[in-house]
Amino acid sequence: MMADKMKFSIIIPVYNVENYLDKCIQSVVSQTYTDFELILIDDGSTDSSGSICEKWLIKDKRIIVIHQKNAGAAAARNIGIKESKGDYIIFLDSDDWWLNNKVLQTIVDSIGERNVDVLSFNFRKSFGEKMAPPYFRQTGTIEYSSFEDIVQNDLWISSPCNKVMASRIFKKFNMFFDEGITSEDIDWCLRLAIVSDTFMYCNVVVFAYRQIESSTSHCTNVNSIFCLYNNIMKCINILDKTQSEKKELLLPYVSYQYGTLLYAVTGLKNYSDIRLLIRTIDSYSYLLKYSKNKKIRMINVVKRIFGLNITVFLLWVMRKFKS
Repeated sequence: MMADKMKFSIIIPVYNVENYLDKCIQSVVSQTYTDFELILIDDGSTDSSGSICEKWLIKDKRIIVIHQKNAGAAAARNIGIKESKGDYIIFLDSDDWWLNNKVLQTIVDSIGERNVDVLSFNFRKSFGEKMAPPYFRQTGTIEYSSFEDIVQNDLWISSPCNKVMASRIFKKFNMFFDEGITSEDIDWCLRLAIVSDTFMYCNVVVFAYRQIESSTSHCTNVNSIFCLYNNIMKCINILDKTQSEKKELLLPYVSYQYGTLLYAVTGLKNYSDIRLLIRTIDSYSYLLKYSKNKKIRMINVVKRIFGLNITVFLLWVMRKFKS
């Protein structure tokens, strides 16, 4: 495929984001590289988000708008995947935005003639008016072109939004998201890693990831934690069954998710729930030893010395101190 002939499908699930949606869409339609379709899936919004989508539909012929009953981000993404016609698929959340108008051109230049299955990139978290440093603390214009290098540098994460993916992968392997749950990105990104053959990481900061305390990703309850736990179990089962040479390489990825689970447990208010969950997840604490992440490795050291109960207690104290 000639680099300047790539067509992109940008898929944005939309749900009750009337205060942020214009900025998100504007960041896409203002791109200097213009060969793309923008698929907006209004997931049963009860505010003016659906109307905002329709307004943009009139403005730009590259936009497709689909309205559906509320079914969650996973279902909305799946609709977008089925609708997409591009050579590459990119996901963007409707409260986030691309940081400049050369995102697509940068992706085209990075992929060039290499025709990779997955290109991943950097991003920044946004806290109101404040912008955090780049999520990956890489420096310069560093690139990696092997999955091993990407994993060894702790650059493979459970986010579909920091990746550009060849549409042929979706068609060949039915790369749809599990619906009706939270943390569905975790096993999806693991499956993506297994079925893909060629990878790149390009250290370009592409989008701003808005942090909203009321969003699904920041809500901690027993059900959401069990979804996280169940998705980690899915990952373990997938790795147990796979013959892929990436099996060992993906253990650090699963290890990081387990560390995230431990931290999520400390967000519960009821201590009896915390004790129940510790008993449930204790037998998988061996996963911590595989992580390349400094924080997870430190948690593993504490766990080896004091055990999981005290480790979770110390994480709880740290969380209370930060808040």
